[in-house]
Formats: sequence, C-alpha cells, structure tokens
Amino acid sequence: MAVLFFTGDQVAFFGSIDEEGSKTRFSEVEAPFRSDDIVEIEVPDKYIKSNGEFKPNEVQFTRVTVIRDGTRYDFDVDSGSKIKETGGSEIKEAGDTFFTTNDSVGAPSSGPFSGLETEKMVFATDATFATGESTDIQRRSHQDHNKDGDTTDSGEIGNANFNALQAQSMPCYSAGTLIETDCGLRSVETLTVGDRVATRDHGYQAIRWIRAGTQFLKSVQKDQKPVLITAGALGPGLPGRALIVSPQHRILVGGCNQLLGVFDDEVFVPAKSLTQLPGIRHMQGRRQARWWHFACQGHELVRANGCLSESLLIGPMVLRQLPRNEQSRLRALFSYGDSHPATVLNGPPARRCLTLRQANEMCAIALRSNPMKRAA
Repeated sequence: MAVLFFTGDQVAFFGSIDEEGSKTRFSEVEAPFRSDDIVEIEVPDKYIKSNGEFKPNEVQFTRVTVIRDGTRYDFDVDSGSKIKETGGSEIKEAGDTFFTTNDSVGAPSSGPFSGLETEKMVFATDATFATGESTDIQRRSHQDHNKDGDTTDSGEIGNANFNALQAQSMPCYSAGTLIETDCGLRSVETLTVGDRVATRDHGYQAIRWIRAGTQFLKSVQKDQKPVLITAGALGPGLPGRALIVSPQHRILVGGCNQLLGVFDDEVFVPAKSLTQLPGIRHMQGRRQARWWHFACQGHELVRANGCLSESLLIGPMVLRQLPRNEQSRLRALFSYGDSHPATVLNGPPARRCLTLRQANEMCAIALRSNPMKRAA
C-alpha cells in the first residue's frame, strides 16, 4: 500500500462545492483537525507511479486515518471510494492543488471525532481550513506535463501529480555539508553513530541513527529538486558556504540573524518555501543527489555550513519511507516497541514549524515591501 500524508489543517469536511472559473469554493466547511494531526490516506500501490503521477478520478483509497497525540483513529470508508480532482475538462491539472473524495467519509463511533457528520472530504496541498469559513482554492492550470508546448492537448489529460509536502522524501543534507561537532567541522558523510554534534539548545549530542541514500532526479518535479542556499543568503555569513538540502529540510529563520527581515519569530520553515528569495533556488540539471540524514535523541538545531537547521525528526512520514525491519529497529532504539502509539519517536519539534503555505506568504509579504529582494 502507498500512504499519502497531510497535516490536519490541510484536511476538512465540506457541505457544498462551487466551481468559479479557475478556482473552487468550498462552503459549509467543518475543520475538526489540528495542525499537529497527521492524516493518512491509504491507496493501493498500483494507482501511484514512483514519481507520484496518477490518473485522477481513478485512484481508489482503502483507509483514512487521523493520528492525534499518538493515537490512531480510523474513519469509515466505502468500498470503491476514489480520490477525485475537481474542475472542468478545460483545467486538467486541477488535481495538482487539491483532491476530494467521491463518497462521504464517516467518523469513528468513539473518540475526539465521534459525532462528526458523514460528508465528503477535501485534501489540499496549498490551503488550510477553518470551521465555518468558505474557502477558495485556486486551481493550477496550463502545465505542459508532456513537454510538447501545448497545455490543452490530450497528453495532459489524467496526468496530475500528487505533490503534498508530507508525501515527499525525508529531510536530508547533501554530501560535503560541514556539520559542527565536538571535534570541529566534519563532512556529513564522515559522521557515524556515537559522534557528537553541536546543538544550539542542548550542547553536544550524540548521533543515535544515521542513513544515506541516492535520489534519482530525472523525473522529479521542479519543486521537489534539491535546494541551493548560497553563501550569505540567510544573513551576513549565513551560510558560510553554499548549502544544499532536500526541499523538505527545515531551516531556522527569524532568529540567530537568519532572515530576520522576513520572519518575525524564531521558527522552522521548509527550504523549498524560501526559493522566491534571492540566493536560494531549486537546482536544475542534476541527474541524482546523494543524501545523508542523522537523528539525535531529540530534535535539534545543528550548524550546517555555519547556519542553523534541523537534525532529523523521526515522525510517521519518515517511518513510512523505511523498510519494516528498520522501523522496528528505530522504535527499539528510541525505546518504543512496535505497538507503542508514539507519533514522533524523538519529538517534539525543536521549534514551531510553519507550513509551506505560511512560509510562502511571509516571503511574499517581505518581497512586496522590498521588490528589489526578489530572487532572479
């Protein structure tokens, strides 16, 4: 089975839907989930290709589960239920932005979600929901997936690409990244379990788990390609040399002189949310990337090429990308058995984590006030 992930504020029930040109309006919205809830949609592997593409309106799902405070709550799903895109045939890439269920989904009979109306659900990659509010979602359109110069031909039909942030690869550092340790600066690929890295909050902390992997980039969408943060892009001397991270990797902003003019509070943001700023961009042309990630006993702020970013937070999205034997090993390593309901093995997050949309909005506000800062 493949599992698609959303945060709770990206999922809602709705009573009515109205197509309005290039956008869709959801009304009678009920948003009972919290931003720290994890919503899983389980679908058979046969519907989703390795690069995330699938045919909209044909993807059947078998389970919807919400994880809150370490407890899993399964919702009722009818046999043959599908994830559907919205929008008319003239907007064939609508599924890139959000999906709805074709049938209503029922809440559990007990627990915090009991008593909810049985309604259809909407899952959005670029919107958050609040109860009682009508929500307009702009549909993506005019994407030339088959690269023939025509965005309206039959080659575009059914070629939507699921791109929710949580469904992508785990946060990683590129080879050559210099990590501050108790023995000075070390390239990330030379680190081993037991080595101690410098953290902002808890002094030197031992690495409990480390893993490397290769990602092939040929069929990867642009916004899922590695992010390059050039020297000084976050602030004077920050980073001290170019830093390459995966698009989901969280960077500290709003503190320690990192993007103080853009973010007011000290928070984590995904690296991909910063690519509209000068000196930060997705890397094109690479055929593959070699990634390293490491985890400490807790989620930590570490120095990479001189700037502050995160060590690995081992949550459900990370665990789902690992073989079952590795999942079991991690649960044992962090003192949780396979049956333990812990959502995050080494949480909580070291800082509040903004969603992609929230961080994008902050960057956009900063650029409107100072257009000269716009990325090339």
